[in-house]
Amino acid sequence: MRTCLLLAVISLSSVCHAGTPTDSSEKVPAAVWSIGAGYGLFEYTGGTVLGVNGAAPPYSPTPVLTFERILSERLSLLLGLAGSYSGGPIYSSEPPINQRSGGLTASLGPRFVLSDASLPVAVSVYVAGSAGYAAASYGTPSDMSQGGHTWSFGASGGVAVERQLINRLALRIQTQLVRATLDQSFTRFPMTPLSGTVQERNDTSLRVSFLPSPSVELRLYF
Repeated sequence: MRTCLLLAVISLSSVCHAGTPTDSSEKVPAAVWSIGAGYGLFEYTGGTVLGVNGAAPPYSPTPVLTFERILSERLSLLLGLAGSYSGGPIYSSEPPINQRSGGLTASLGPRFVLSDASLPVAVSVYVAGSAGYAAASYGTPSDMSQGGHTWSFGASGGVAVERQLINRLALRIQTQLVRATLDQSFTRFPMTPLSGTVQERNDTSLRVSFLPSPSVELRLYF
């Protein structure tokens, strides 16, 4: 009888031990990549191009997509893409006057976390080199030859704050604080509104901007 009780206790202990997960099985692998998507407010690149006929605002709501490779606890490499397109009639004349405009910018650079990992919000700074293209056209549906395009190359720097929402998902708010660009623009437009004479211009400009360009995005870590 004692032998049977002893065997039963040993069997029950073995079952309970087998059903208890070890610490190693509960560990989640550290994320090495993250992807983010959201919206930002950015300056138009090459204001004389995307500001054809004065129709473009100084800021443009722009979709943002970013990819990040986590190199260490404090250092990441960030690739960002931002672009937009708009078009349609701007004057209800006959024939109607239409405008089309759009642009795409790519940036690449490091991001460095300043705050301690124990804090609920991560504060970081970043610098990035960028290249972008923007174009706009203006005119009647049969003649959209007025307008131009701009190539832009530069560098920027800013600050970001990030808060984890749930496991692997975070909210990041960041803003560009300074930006320097070299713009090469080509424009084609009539000398006067009723003139058939077209003027073409090539401009190269160096711009330094301190206007904040905030953006917000959801980030998924994997």
